[in-house]
Amino acid sequence: MTAAELDLEAVLAEHPLTAPLPSDVRQRLAALVSRRDLDPGDVLVEEGTTGDAAFLVVAGRLSASVAGVPVGTIGPGETVGEMALLTGARRTATVMAKRPSIVLSLGADDFAAVLADHPEAHRALTAQLVSRLDSTLRGRSRSDDQATVIAVTGDDRALGDRVGHRLAASIAALGTTVAGPVAVSGTDLLRLEVDHDVVIVAADSERLGPGPSPFDRVVYITPAARRGRLALSARGATDLVLVHDDHVRLPNGTRDLLRQADDPGPIGGSRARPVVHHHLRSSSTTDADRLARRLLSREQVLVLGGGGARGLAHLGVYRALTEAGIEIDAVVGVSAGAIFAACVALDWTPDEAIAQSTAVLIEPGRLVDLTVPMVALSSGRRVTDAIRTGFGADADVEDLWRPLTCLSADLTTLSSRIHTDGPLWRALRASVAVPGVFPPLVEGDAVLVDGGVVDNLPVSLARELYPGATIISSDVGRRAETMTVDLPPDGVVSGWRSLWHRIGRRRQTPTMVKLLYRLTALGGGADTLVEGDIHISHELAGIGVFDFGRGRPAIDAGYQRTLSVLSAHPSPLCVSATARQTAEAAK
Repeated sequence: MTAAELDLEAVLAEHPLTAPLPSDVRQRLAALVSRRDLDPGDVLVEEGTTGDAAFLVVAGRLSASVAGVPVGTIGPGETVGEMALLTGARRTATVMAKRPSIVLSLGADDFAAVLADHPEAHRALTAQLVSRLDSTLRGRSRSDDQATVIAVTGDDRALGDRVGHRLAASIAALGTTVAGPVAVSGTDLLRLEVDHDVVIVAADSERLGPGPSPFDRVVYITPAARRGRLALSARGATDLVLVHDDHVRLPNGTRDLLRQADDPGPIGGSRARPVVHHHLRSSSTTDADRLARRLLSREQVLVLGGGGARGLAHLGVYRALTEAGIEIDAVVGVSAGAIFAACVALDWTPDEAIAQSTAVLIEPGRLVDLTVPMVALSSGRRVTDAIRTGFGADADVEDLWRPLTCLSADLTTLSSRIHTDGPLWRALRASVAVPGVFPPLVEGDAVLVDGGVVDNLPVSLARELYPGATIISSDVGRRAETMTVDLPPDGVVSGWRSLWHRIGRRRQTPTMVKLLYRLTALGGGADTLVEGDIHISHELAGIGVFDFGRGRPAIDAGYQRTLSVLSAHPSPLCVSATARQTAEAAK
């Protein structure tokens, strides 16, 4: 690629640092910057040296290391070396090219003049530095989640080509320019990367040998029915796409496949990140769209909070989102919210989710089967049987169509436990184990109880798991109506007298179950004000945490509240292919 093929003014107009500048300033900068082309392994800046320039990444991918230890990657739209210019200190890291790359060099004096004379550029740089610092504190690189070059490979060439083309179409539907699948390398790949937001490379497994991969994501596509070793480590794969027949109701055996994928195998090699798996039905456009958003870290994640029977409002949320054509790519749930999140992850329709939830939570009668309260008021048998029957005793979290994350609290370590794998019923049972009401679930040395103890609306967890996602949160517990009780002011209560008053309806004496559950609902601590990008706060007056018999009013209230929030929300969300086609037809 020659210098004449790169329009520097156009590049500066799109770069986050220089895009806010007036056009005449960008024109002046275009005459000041110099272009550098890097081959894989070329060092751009070296740790400990004096900084005399900052660099704007145009294309490619760079890696940063400190004292030889990798600390992250840097991609298009980011800057390199600006910290040395801002602080006057020496370079803090060594930065080299992972694959053919293009950067623009801006001298120290010119860089300082731009920042001094144009606050808008200073704000853009500050935002980038804050984002980078936040990513570092979280132990991840922001650019690691922003794929621009995706390699597609697999053990079935025809299947890989078919999925690759479908993936390209789904990425284009997001308004992102995409090239491929193409079989290119070197300068050809660099040219495509300059002209497109995303490039999909059709790569033979021979091109993906051991060692670090030059690609941002490597997607290994295989039939879900395949069994046997998947030596992904030898190919640098980070994403495993399991393609199912359209008639498959629920995947199975995923856990065993992932164990093989995580095993380095006899060939050796290493991966920078663990394998992430995706389920894809053979001819499903919806699944392909979901795969595209996940690969580009543009997921739409639904977070469902705890609240007992009030959580039935989540089903109304799900119905409203489905009718609006709004796609959900992953779900995070806690306590009762975990139950309803599982319904979404299983890809049940709203009607199926309502019917199944009714069968699990309402039809069995009281879930609290009283026993001698040595560990809890309930033996836990009814709630355990209800969950195993409703969601399957053999299903694993890894088998679900959408990723599911459940939250519980470990009384042994006094910390949260995040469930993303293993038997589904155990994850749900742990998350709903209200202390004192249901017995804890024991896993090894861990004693697990209701996750609402630590966070009753885990939006922060969802943001950590999906940094670039749009978060939709549904809160049924934290704004519950005031608890009205009638207890003696001296704190001395006779259980027999309280029972007599309740029988005679003379006083509103709270039950132990209600008191214990409300203690659980205090969860969240400093995060109690954290809300999603779209936040749905429900008003469910008169519906208590164990009023499962009032499921229909709760569902209807959740549905109406969601419609109201969606109608007032200005930000567009990704909608299903069917919804897009309907909208186009209406035009």
